[in-house]
Amino acid sequence: MKKLLLVSLFILGATSFAAVSGTANKAEMIIKVKGNVIAKTETNLIIEPVKNAGIDGSSMAFDFGSLVEGTSQSLEGTFKVYKANSDVLNADMTKVSVGILSANGTDTTPTAETANVGKSNVKVKYVVSTVASSDKKVINGVLDVNVTAPTGATAGTFLDTTKKLAVIIK
Repeated sequence: MKKLLLVSLFILGATSFAAVSGTANKAEMIIKVKGNVIAKTETNLIIEPVKNAGIDGSSMAFDFGSLVEGTSQSLEGTFKVYKANSDVLNADMTKVSVGILSANGTDTTPTAETANVGKSNVKVKYVVSTVASSDKKVINGVLDVNVTAPTGATAGTFLDTTKKLAVIIK
């Protein structure tokens, strides 16, 4: 198992920091461009991460690095919600709910918490706040993520992917 881990780390390291080698006079590198085109007439809802976007732009990522036990730290990410066709989200904005997807998957809540995450047993708290534009076409949001490493927490890594940011129009 350790050998497999070492080999995979070597491969990951080799590809993560790889360079392209050419001749003395010429070198070439592939340029990769990726995206998703949506018809302007579609009424699809779009959640676009603005600050703390994940590597592919379809998620939000928060890297807390190393936390000392008995401390907590907060990071903030921003996002915006709109329709692909730039239409009004809903004439009655009280029917637009933005937040953390509830356990039943049919509603959102502005706050959520996950306890005992990973081997280190950290607590992760999520708080969503939003402001709608006056024309009701865009909602600007903030996601505040707070991680607490309690006193006596076990040393180790943690990762929480149990929560989802959601927009629901009823």
